[in-house]
Amino acid sequence: MSGTAEKMLEYFLETYICVNYEEGDTSLDDFLTTYVIFMPINQLCSRLISIYKAKPQQRLGENIDLALQQKVKVIRFIIEWYDASRETFFEDSRINIFLDV
Repeated sequence: MSGTAEKMLEYFLETYICVNYEEGDTSLDDFLTTYVIFMPINQLCSRLISIYKAKPQQRLGENIDLALQQKVKVIRFIIEWYDASRETFFEDSRINIFLDV
């Protein structure tokens, strides 16, 4: 997989969070344990907040479910993130500030 860190995050939100991925696939876990190398925590948190708070353009006939789906994906990602780094998740003050938002 190649691309920017933001594109990788969007990819995981779309493919791994909204559907059940193959058992034994460690791509999401790999991302969650190595993201700090190419995406600082502040950048990850601000991107998640912007995705969570984004208001999709509503077309005629579409309902507000798109915004709700994005929020659910971000929340599920945070749960996966917590599962991958339980010990340090709440110890990092930047993550605590992000969770308070």
